[in-house]
Amino acid sequence: MKELIIDKKTINLYPRLTTKKTSSGIVLVHNPNELLKISRKYTCLLGLEKEEDIPDYIKRYLESLNLQKEKFIELEKRSKNIKNTNFPLGIVKYNDLLVGTILHYIKNSCDIDTFLKSNPNEFYNVFVKLLDNIYELFNEYIYPTDIYSNVLIDKNNNPKLIDLDDNWLLLRDKKDITLEKIVLENYKIFIKDFANYFNFLRKIRIELDEVNTNYDDLVYSLKRIDLIRKNSI
Repeated sequence: MKELIIDKKTINLYPRLTTKKTSSGIVLVHNPNELLKISRKYTCLLGLEKEEDIPDYIKRYLESLNLQKEKFIELEKRSKNIKNTNFPLGIVKYNDLLVGTILHYIKNSCDIDTFLKSNPNEFYNVFVKLLDNIYELFNEYIYPTDIYSNVLIDKNNNPKLIDLDDNWLLLRDKKDITLEKIVLENYKIFIKDFANYFNFLRKIRIELDEVNTNYDDLVYSLKRIDLIRKNSI
């Protein structure tokens, strides 16, 4: 696994990917193919932002954030059987502290909300592919319990899970049915939230609460949603 050693001077030379901060980190462009995500637990230490710029609710979250080299090494091993999700390429260290991760740069991408608002006809395709990605992770006993706001759409209209470097990504040594249910319930909530944008989803939103959290039933529900969308045009 890669290790990048930084200091306060060099880290502040990298351009920021966006002025918008995530709750867990600030993202910098390392090179044309890689990003650096610096944990907001250490951004003040590195001079990337001031402490007063970090809201209290994020500070409370950061107290529990624990970047673990061993976890990333294990993800690297399991990633050999995973085609549709990119895990951290390496770690970023400052004075022996693990302060961030090296990530794939998914260029020409946009967040799922922006994409689907402009391309509602892709709703079914995107969410089926996202479900496939989730089950691919399940096969390796990897559980992305927080997918909300953590999905990008690449230039080929494929969904990509991101922010897989925090405490919400859980690893197990065997199948964990409870964690699968948690992830898939969150997936259902993610679908339902798009009812704020699309009328065709409002007709089935309540029904989704009763849908079983398994692949076939979820895909069937997505097909029903797509049929409602087509009939509403």
